Amino acid sequence: MTLLSIGLTNFRCFAVKNLEFGNNLNIIHGSNAVGKISLLEAVHVLGLTKSNRTNNDQEMVKQGTDYFSVKGNFGNGEIKDTVAVYYSEKGKQIKKNNEVFKSLGEYIGYFNVVSFAPSDLISFFGMPGKRRREFDMAFCQLSKQFLYWSTVYNRLLKERNVLLKTLAFGTDDKAKKLLEVIDQRLVEAGKNVIQDRLCFLKQLNSILNGIHKQIAEQEDLTIKYQGSCSLDNFERSLKTNLDYDIKKGLSSIGPHRDNFVLTINEQDLCIYGSQGQKRNAVLSLKLAFVELIYRIKGEYPILLLDDVFSELDQTRQNQLIKTLNQNVQTIITTATLSDIDKELVAKAKLIELIKGGGNRDPK
Repeated sequence: MTLLSIGLTNFRCFAVKNLEFGNNLNIIHGSNAVGKISLLEAVHVLGLTKSNRTNNDQEMVKQGTDYFSVKGNFGNGEIKDTVAVYYSEKGKQIKKNNEVFKSLGEYIGYFNVVSFAPSDLISFFGMPGKRRREFDMAFCQLSKQFLYWSTVYNRLLKERNVLLKTLAFGTDDKAKKLLEVIDQRLVEAGKNVIQDRLCFLKQLNSILNGIHKQIAEQEDLTIKYQGSCSLDNFERSLKTNLDYDIKKGLSSIGPHRDNFVLTINEQDLCIYGSQGQKRNAVLSLKLAFVELIYRIKGEYPILLLDDVFSELDQTRQNQLIKTLNQNVQTIITTATLSDIDKELVAKAKLIELIKGGGNRDPK
């Protein structure tokens, strides 16, 4: 499914903005503070109903207004579906062809998105929780089952932590009995989350290294999964750690504590990787996500690349260009076209943003 056009109202710096996209490569260029990143963010919102920059939807509302809307037209040449994401202080609503989705989870997976930005290095090489979020967001697009069990697990985890805090103040028989029930359901949901993660990770690793070698020939890139406990001992470990969990008022084991570790030549990139290696690894990972989504769903996602060429020399640019699949609709942002190979520019649909909210669309 191709994103033919997008319309924004009260989104970030835009009061009103309408743009059309090409089927393959699109390059959005312009000086700083004209809204290039905000446009990529809006496309991300269309796909995942949430930002790739903030957890607070209110931050996307243009100052002085009280709502935003993002509307996208999809199809293959002609408009087939129109999707709209609407947010106000009353909440968020998703519509497809004017029919409202009952839940955000019901919509996830209709229009798939993979994005890369320089800030991803903080997400992937900072705290483990940010890495988990990145992987889980990608996996939610692949499987309604994974989305369901993740949602169930996170809800039960919150309920469990509330009970742990209650028990920290003293014995409460009712809370203990409820905790036993929640733990049984938590184990079921947690095992499903972990099993799905391992399944997707196995498929992702089978794709990842081949892509990475096109960008960095001498490096073997692998993702390893570090569990906080073994899958078979999850229930037993919950019981063993119960006193500790009550004391701390939180759950110390489970998929919410597991870790994804990126390694190059068996070395942890977080510890030993250079900035350039980390950037290339995350970029390779995002391209592998694109291919994995296609293999599982039979349709490529849209690929969003923010300022990806500015720190790559000509050789690396050419290697990346060869890696980009011609069948993938791609939107790239850049401050200046001089950062990008001339042959690539010649093939792209160019959209120049100018200060004041306007744009030039030469082709």
